[in-house]
Amino acid sequence: MQGNVQSIDALRDLRLAVKELALRFGELSFDIRNEAQRALDWTTVEVPRYWRHEFKLAERRLQEAVDNLAAMQATYGGRDKPPATEAKKRIAKLRRRVQFCQQRLTVCKSWAAEMERSVGLLVAATSTLQQQSEADLPVAATKLQGWIDSLDRYVDGAPP
Repeated sequence: MQGNVQSIDALRDLRLAVKELALRFGELSFDIRNEAQRALDWTTVEVPRYWRHEFKLAERRLQEAVDNLAAMQATYGGRDKPPATEAKKRIAKLRRRVQFCQQRLTVCKSWAAEMERSVGLLVAATSTLQQQSEADLPVAATKLQGWIDSLDRYVDGAPP
């Protein structure tokens, strides 16, 4: 009984494509995880660091403004004091800035928690991609190579 083997090259091409796909899946899985980690670091480290710095700066500026107003009012002793309207407006503005920075810090905590959860889900989702790139596709390429070898032997007339 003779088989009609017409193109083992198509299987060779398929095997190369499977190996390439495994490589690409591995790269993509790594890239996705890397970018997710960068986003997580930005959300959990960089943004809170920025707002802590801004909060401290706002507190320091507020304290300086309060001290300046107190010094301005103390200079006049018992005499008529200037209204110090601008200094009071500046203090009110700086108090709003301190509150705003506190709110941003609070929001950062919720962002960080949400980002950690989302990145965890993304990493779990990419584990299938990683499994395919590291195990499933290489196994498929090995099986294809076995079939190719068997077909080569068959075409050459060697016993299977």
